[in-house]
Formats: sequence, structure tokens, C-alpha cells
Amino acid sequence: MGRLAPVGEGVPAFESGYASPAVQPEGISLFKGDSAVLTDADIARILSFSFTVRPQNRLAVMALGRASLWSEEYAKGQADNARAFMDRLKTAHAVREVAELPMLLVPEKQTVPYLREAGARFQADLLLVHQSRVRTFSKYRTLGKDEVKALCTVEAILLDVRTGIIPYTTSASETISAKPSETDLNFEETVAKATVEAVGKSMNAVADSMATYLDSHAEK
Repeated sequence: MGRLAPVGEGVPAFESGYASPAVQPEGISLFKGDSAVLTDADIARILSFSFTVRPQNRLAVMALGRASLWSEEYAKGQADNARAFMDRLKTAHAVREVAELPMLLVPEKQTVPYLREAGARFQADLLLVHQSRVRTFSKYRTLGKDEVKALCTVEAILLDVRTGIIPYTTSASETISAKPSETDLNFEETVAKATVEAVGKSMNAVADSMATYLDSHAEK
């Protein structure tokens, strides 16, 4: 009879895939397809870049999506919100000019490369892109006044047109409850007022946060 090998000789088959794991060089992707978008060298350069807000920036502002102006009250309120938003951004010391990106320059594909191109054509140093999401909840009562609650969330990103870096993002949410007043023509107007107020407060908070960031990260 042949001699049996001592226990422990050889490497069990089930261990072959786990023993001595390969050491992956730092900064190299584990997925081959990633390089089709950004090479490892590109990513390393981007992550090592230190962004500083230059002085005297021209800031372009773009709103993603367009709200349906379904009442005169709502249209007027939205215009007031946009004006207050721009005015707050103008108070940042690092900003010399604030202007809305013209609709004709808004790209059909609203991805970062196309947004950057639009900002460059407008000769903007920075592009602020914001989006509002609103949900309304109505309560109709048999006795007493009906009630509406509007929940708004505004998100914003800051794009440095020169480098394509997005150095700052911010968001804010507000909830407003309202009941019909004697001056409201109908309940739809009550909903419009609550919506406009929620959007306005969210936009103000975002503008405050963005202006504070610009000034705190400006070149000294």
C-alpha cells in the first residue's frame, strides 16, 4: 500500500482564491471600464487640487426646471423670490456681478460638461445651479377652514467654470402651513401663497449659505 500523505501537506483547494491577496497599487481603479470616463491620473490630479475662490467673480445663476405659473399670485411671488435670491448673492464680497444665465444658453443636456460650456460662453467665472422641489398637502374640512401645507426643498451646486470642479453644494427645506384668508379668491390662491412662501424661505437659506461660502473661501 502507498503511504498516506501527512495531514496538512499541500494547499486545500478552497483556500487558493483567498491566500496571499494581491496588493492593489494606491490610486489605481479596480474596474477597467472606469478609464473610459476619467483616467487614474486624472482622478488623482482632481482630488489633489485645492480650490480657492478668486476675487471679483462674475456669477451666473441657472434654475433647473421651470415652474408652471398657474396663477398671477404665484407668478408674482416667484419673481420676487428670484429677485431676493440674486440680491443676497450680490452681497458676497467675492462677487462683482450676478446675472441669470439666458434661456437661449441653457443646454439641452444639463450635465456638468455642457453646463460648464454654457458658463464659459457667458464669460462667467462661477455657475450656480439650483433646483426647487415642492409638495403640497391639502386638508378639506366639513367644519372650519380648509388647510394647505407646502413643503419645499431647494438644492444648489457651485461650478467653477475654469476647472470644472464643484467645490460646494448646499440645500435647505421649509414647510409652510396656511388657511384661506378673506383676500384669497379661492383655495388655489391659498395654495399658491403657501408654495411661494416655502420656496422663498428655502431659496433665502441657500443664498445665505452660498454667499457665506464664497466669502470664507476667497483669496486673502
